Amino acid sequence: MIIGVGEEQEPFLAEERKGHQPDFVVDINWIGSQGIGANTDEWEFRAGHTWTFRRDGSRRFFRFAGADGVWERILSIDPVNGHYAVFCSREACRPKGGGCVYPLSYPLDQVLMMYLLAEREGMIIHAACIAHGSAGIVLAGPSGAGKSTLAAAVLQGGGLECLSDDRTVLLSAESGRVSCWGTPWAGEGGFRANKGKRAAAVVIIRRSKEPDEGCRLRRLEKRHGVEALIPVVSFPWFDGEMLERHLGILERIVGCVPIYELDCNDISEAVGRLLSLVDGVCSAVRDDQPENLIG
Repeated sequence: MIIGVGEEQEPFLAEERKGHQPDFVVDINWIGSQGIGANTDEWEFRAGHTWTFRRDGSRRFFRFAGADGVWERILSIDPVNGHYAVFCSREACRPKGGGCVYPLSYPLDQVLMMYLLAEREGMIIHAACIAHGSAGIVLAGPSGAGKSTLAAAVLQGGGLECLSDDRTVLLSAESGRVSCWGTPWAGEGGFRANKGKRAAAVVIIRRSKEPDEGCRLRRLEKRHGVEALIPVVSFPWFDGEMLERHLGILERIVGCVPIYELDCNDISEAVGRLLSLVDGVCSAVRDDQPENLIG
């Protein structure tokens, strides 16, 4: 069976460099479907018939079903010993029309990255990311908040680029700086840039409760910033130990990056407020490169 990647992942491939050791290695194994689809009581958590989760010491196991509901993959994560593996069913993962198989396809890849990023003081946030020079502005919010629409509208003015319009990675460095990165998980606009910028601000997008209410942009205190971001961060809420670690990472990130709340229904007014913020916060960021994400 031939292993390949989809067009979403291609921009994130890196050339193999002689003498360079990878940060993480994921072993791919092919097994019979019986070992994956066994209906046992060992799974601690079940998300319907989509995926399940259980722990065994330091090891975490996730089982994923395909679009047809058949269990097809198991992800094994052992962050203590640095071992990561995927077990694929030969029968369930075989492409019906031929071609390549991508063993890390969504949502397995996002779950895996959630744990890998924690090793680098990073996390995935439900957010778009626009960049101006070496600085990035993260537009966070739940589905339907208007992240993609606002990001697309801001880009029309020129001089800005969009790294992502649905999922963004935030990475905290020992220096206290926070960087923001594009991801393969694009939204409606299809933006997925393999780039990182210095995070100048995080803006939480909210729709005003009152249709006629004016546009309001305000900076949040650290405590309120953490509370406002919790609903849009990809937390391992089913894993108490890792959840506590992620909350610590979020607190450190919020302590280093200003958090704003943009409450508005008028897209044109929201664009104006956001562009003014971009001019202000991005000018304070020096023209330097963020620390590497992974690789």
